[in-house]
Amino acid sequence: MQIETLGLSGSYAGNEQMLVSTTSGLFYTASEATAWPVGEWRLYKSPGTVGAAQLLAQVTDPNSYGVRDLTALGSGVVLVGNNGPFGEEPWVSDGTTAGTTQLDILPATSGFQGGSAIAFGDKFLFSGYLPNTGNELWITDGTVAGTQLLVDIRQGPIASHPGQWFPYGDAMLFGAHDGSGYGIWRTDGTAAGTSKLATVANQFGGYDLFYGSLFDGIVYFRAASPTLGVELWLSLIHI
Repeated sequence: MQIETLGLSGSYAGNEQMLVSTTSGLFYTASEATAWPVGEWRLYKSPGTVGAAQLLAQVTDPNSYGVRDLTALGSGVVLVGNNGPFGEEPWVSDGTTAGTTQLDILPATSGFQGGSAIAFGDKFLFSGYLPNTGNELWITDGTVAGTQLLVDIRQGPIASHPGQWFPYGDAMLFGAHDGSGYGIWRTDGTAAGTSKLATVANQFGGYDLFYGSLFDGIVYFRAASPTLGVELWLSLIHI
C-alpha cells in the first residue's frame, strides 16, 4: 500500500531512499531531481500512516549529489549532505523541523568532505576532513559543541582514512593508515582509548581492509595484497 505522495517535480522526483526507523518515527530522504543523482534532497519523517509525512529540511542544493550515511542517533538521525553554501557537512535531526540542523564543521563552501560513518552508542563516529589533518577520526553527539576531532591518527595533512567499522562490545574496531602501515584500530570513543591493535602490512594502501568480523576474540577480515590479491586474513591478537 502506498502511504505517501510527496508532490515533488522532476523526472526523478520522489525516489525515496535510506529509510531509518527510530522510536520517534521513520526517517527517509527524497529528491526533486531532473537527472540522477543530482537534485534537491530532503529529509522527511513519517509516523507510518497515510499522508502524514513531515518535511524536516532540504539538506542539499539543486547541484549536489545526494545524501549519505543516514543513521539512527538516539530517537533521531544523523546524515551527511551538501547544500552548496556550506559544502558537505553532517546534519542532525530529532524529528522536528526546529531540531533539524547542520553541523558546520568547516565553515567554507568545500565543507568537511567526510568519509565513512557509523553510529556508536549515543554518538556517531565518522571520517572528517580538515586541511591541516586530512580525513581523520571524528565523533559527535549530535551537537556543535559535542562534535570534535577525536584522534589525528596520521599526523599532519596526510589522511589516515578511518573506516571499515565493526563493533566489538563497548568498543569500535576500524581500519586506518598511520603512516607506518594500514592496520586494525580500536576506540572506546575517547582519544585515550583509541589505539592500534595490529598492522596488516606496510605496503597496503588506505582502503585494503574490508568486512571485518570477530570470532572467539580473533579479528577476521578480507584484505588486498599486491602479491596475493584479495584473500581472507586473521589477526592473532585476542581483544
